[in-house]
Amino acid sequence: METTEASATSETLETQETAETKDEDQREPGGLDDHAYPNPDKDLGSLIDTYENFNVYVPPEVKKEVNAFYKQIDYEFSQEFGDELDKHWDFYTALFRAVLQNREIVREELGMSESE
Repeated sequence: METTEASATSETLETQETAETKDEDQREPGGLDDHAYPNPDKDLGSLIDTYENFNVYVPPEVKKEVNAFYKQIDYEFSQEFGDELDKHWDFYTALFRAVLQNREIVREELGMSESE
């Protein structure tokens, strides 16, 4: 009887370990407060399979300014960390996170009064 009980306990532990491994393998992409760059979400698969897509239409001047800012940040990032900054995985994610964490700058840009 002890052998059966030990076997059952062993099977239970193996099942728990398998479930934990599956959970780790199927983690969700990082949230708003996940500031890890280069982005660990790259390990989850291709960009289009992992992240949501939405089109953003901006005037040509804004696009030019964003691209220039990316080049500047990419250079500084490579000097500091020795890695390239991936535009889609890292830069755009950081750009949107920064705006979402500093929402008053959007209100200011739109000429709105500060939120209460």
